Amino acid sequence: EAGARYIQIDEPALATTPDDHAIVGECLEHIADGVPDDVRLGLHVCYGDYSRIYPEILDMPVHEYDLELANGDYDQLEVFKQDEFTKDLALGVVDVHSGEVESVGEIKRNIKRGFEVVPPERLTVSPDCGVKLLPREVAYQKMANMVEAARQVEEELDAGEVDVGYAGD
Repeated sequence: EAGARYIQIDEPALATTPDDHAIVGECLEHIADGVPDDVRLGLHVCYGDYSRIYPEILDMPVHEYDLELANGDYDQLEVFKQDEFTKDLALGVVDVHSGEVESVGEIKRNIKRGFEVVPPERLTVSPDCGVKLLPREVAYQKMANMVEAARQVEEELDAGEVDVGYAGD
């Protein structure tokens, strides 16, 4: 009864060293073995060339991929539309490598980019990566704007005001 219901594993090199793809998959198999069915596993993959690992990563035993796409201005989003993205997506919607605080409007646009890959019920909003290197005030404002943007997009979805571009299923 006690314990985590969501476990995120950070894999900082997978998108930059695809030769490690097999060993990462094996490690994830070992990690996932014995994890209760009601525990969700997520894999954060740091920025790199995602085309070198996609769609093969869909075979890994995780429920969700957390992808760092904001700092590349979503240039690699097309990679995930070539083959159906069958996992849940945690989309980085604020760039943690920049001290510039994104506006709520900009973050809302970033969130909606995720609907090109997965339907809203399979999208999680997140920062690109950890915010520990940002000044505290900047990190706080980025997170506050991200939360407000997510709330506004949810309201727009509920009101039927968002064109969900997801073409799967």
